[in-house]
Amino acid sequence: AAPAAGVSPAPALPANATLAEREEDYRKRRQASEEKAKKDAEAARLAASNRQACDTARASKAKLESGVRLQAQGAVNPRDVMNDLERSAALARANQTIAACDSN
Repeated sequence: AAPAAGVSPAPALPANATLAEREEDYRKRRQASEEKAKKDAEAARLAASNRQACDTARASKAKLESGVRLQAQGAVNPRDVMNDLERSAALARANQTIAACDSN
């Protein structure tokens, strides 16, 4: 089987390599494989987190643009609604997040 893209094949050991040399080579390849798996898992976790943030920003933008009355953030009284200044600031933050999502 061909090696995966971006992964260099393990250097071939000479046929007369000792057991210790083969064991060391195996450990090095295994460690490299584990490190790559960790990096890939972290990249996948970060991508999922970014997707979630983008989806949340898009939903927030849709809500803000709909014109429905929204409770002001941090409001103690449930009847405190966003005023136009708070709404425009929240919309600007949502647009900024969406722009960052679209640039990636």
